[in-house]
Amino acid sequence: MTELRYEEDCVPSVHHEAIREAEKHKWIESQKHGRDVGEAALREWCDQYWPTFCRHRYMQHLTGQTCWKEFSRSKFGLLNESPIDDREILERVKRYLIGGGENLCIINNELSTTPTFPNTLYQLLNMINLNDDRIDPPFR
Repeated sequence: MTELRYEEDCVPSVHHEAIREAEKHKWIESQKHGRDVGEAALREWCDQYWPTFCRHRYMQHLTGQTCWKEFSRSKFGLLNESPIDDREILERVKRYLIGGGENLCIINNELSTTPTFPNTLYQLLNMINLNDDRIDPPFR
């Protein structure tokens, strides 16, 4: 008899996807070296690819493309349902975030282009609150 699964079981996991990607990396590196390179390749994947991998998943979550288990459900689709009327700032922040930008980088970039700090940017960064959703890589 098959068990019924809860909805939560159907939500994808960033960590599970990362492990799959790290295993692919390990396999490719092992093929290159003609031997099993082991845990070192998994750690190497985390060092080289985890930040970008994780940030892209976070953006999928914020834009409502994919709901990831590790991120706050209340932030799913946040950027699509944002009360921020200034679409130009919203799009710039999305680009900064996809590029790996942190709050301080975003603020500095905005201040370099406009002499006054837009209140809508402050509201948006507070809503997103990058630091609330930081997750550790699956391997150390």
